Amino acid sequence: MVLEDALLQEQLKKARLTKSFDESEALNIFKNLNTLTKMEKKNNFCCIKQHQLRSALNESLPKILQILEVTLEKLVLRMDAEASVRSEEKFRDLQNQTNNNTINVYNSRKKPRLGIVADICEEEEEIDYMSKRLMLAHTIIDILNTIEAGSKSQVIKTTEILKMAILSVKYFYISLNEPSTTERMAAINRVLVLLQRQCRARKSSRSACLRELVEGALFYYGYLFGQYEDPPMDELLIPENEMIIVQNQKQSFGPNSNRSILHAGVIGRGLRPENALAGELCPPEAQTLLLKALEMCCSDIDRQVAIESYSTISLLLVEMVSTDVMYNGLPFPDEEFTKVTMERDLLIRRAFITSPILWSLLGFISTHRPALCFSSVLLRALCATCLHQWRAKNVNKFETSNASGELMETTKNLLKILAMGQLLPPPLSNLHNIIEHFEPQEIALLLKECVWSYMKDNVPSPAQFHVDNNGLQWRNSQLCKIPPQYVDTLRNLMQKKLSKLGQHYYQMFIMPEYVSNGMSQLHNVPASINPTLSDHAIEI
Repeated sequence: MVLEDALLQEQLKKARLTKSFDESEALNIFKNLNTLTKMEKKNNFCCIKQHQLRSALNESLPKILQILEVTLEKLVLRMDAEASVRSEEKFRDLQNQTNNNTINVYNSRKKPRLGIVADICEEEEEIDYMSKRLMLAHTIIDILNTIEAGSKSQVIKTTEILKMAILSVKYFYISLNEPSTTERMAAINRVLVLLQRQCRARKSSRSACLRELVEGALFYYGYLFGQYEDPPMDELLIPENEMIIVQNQKQSFGPNSNRSILHAGVIGRGLRPENALAGELCPPEAQTLLLKALEMCCSDIDRQVAIESYSTISLLLVEMVSTDVMYNGLPFPDEEFTKVTMERDLLIRRAFITSPILWSLLGFISTHRPALCFSSVLLRALCATCLHQWRAKNVNKFETSNASGELMETTKNLLKILAMGQLLPPPLSNLHNIIEHFEPQEIALLLKECVWSYMKDNVPSPAQFHVDNNGLQWRNSQLCKIPPQYVDTLRNLMQKKLSKLGQHYYQMFIMPEYVSNGMSQLHNVPASINPTLSDHAIEI
């Protein structure tokens, strides 16, 4: 009954039927419940009956989840609104810099505000109310951990399982936006315990948590990870009382009139920012915490279950990034077939540009082999677009490769991920260290003759990996020896640049031959001639 009253109170505040700055009874209720639950769990008070309060709270779990849902919804709405304002201001600044501050039509939207003192007071009350809501969310999650909600020993309905998984992930993203470092890490640790307990108890919870985490990072909460959002292009910001002749004059007059007719911008709004599509780097802390949350959801005592969880992340990336339901298989087709899927490949490439967290997710699954094999379509799209773009640079013979450009960074990241996932064997696995020393036509030749040809003839399949004694997946050493037709092109190009790549050439080609020849000589020595040497060879 108390929880029902608290839920009604929060719902009324959500509907603004009561004043938002009224003292919330729900916060006091859950603080008291949290204190009593911890006292009962410690078993230090003889006056408290054991397991009585925790059993009552587990029976009232649906009501607790409803209160948590109402609490988190308002926090998410405010977080999204603040992110939208920051994105709009950033795009406006970029556009003003592009047009040399000659056009600033966005300032026309700003209207003089009346009653500034009242607005400031209302804003302070809203901030105070949001801080209480956030504290209420922290307290509810703490109670769920104290009563061990979602554990395997509890009987919970499927709807409650899915709701708790969705709310846990939503609370995780809210915690990433916590301004205080101490409170942010405390909230993250709190929700990681809740996620791990749910995912280890039920497979449905693990699937729901992984989907919500990946989908939230790519779509709903991408601004937390440096995602670039396209500005609204259909909003021309034309006043209703402005005549058509005045709008036409903006096209033929002004400092940017000669460029407006070339469709380099929007009439009356100036040029588009050139570097707007590049996006930002993913914040390291947010990236680390997201990968840690995914690791908690995938961790399990059974190694096979953990491998399936990482493969689930890989399949989710294909589902959410690839726009086509066809041609999503594992094999690499012939290079000519990329002309059929070029539009799909360009959309996938754009997704990696606007959402830098995708590189982190691919790197995460590449370290848990063989999950990367299921993202073959993404690797294929990145390789095909880079290959065609490097070929296009041959049109301008005087253009050199930019070591810090977006194309070079994409190529290096792709080669790194292929090497980490053991999809490229040595010496091709070291290609990302030397790719910047080649010319554009040489890079295109390496991508086609070495990378694409090898991936086409050796399908990235989980069958190529075997399990060692520690339960880890590794590439089969017998299949790892690469035929010469895939490395001759790289060898010849490196021999032309020995002054720059001499050390890399020795590590990639000369030293492995010495090691293999030395091992073969040790194995060929008869045991009767030198038994000590033979025993040493067997130990090696």
